[in-house]
Amino acid sequence: MSAKYYTQFILTDAQYRDGNEFCRDIEAILARNFDLQQSAVKLVSWSRLH
Repeated sequence: MSAKYYTQFILTDAQYRDGNEFCRDIEAILARNFDLQQSAVKLVSWSRLH
């Protein structure tokens, strides 16, 4: 069984130009989706969805 989470994060890579605040999944997946280093994605908050 998989768990779902609500997250907020900020992209800090200066090369990404489509805004810098998002609500999606987890840092590693996000970094891969945006073709960034994981260190460029900062997880601001998260909570498990019920």
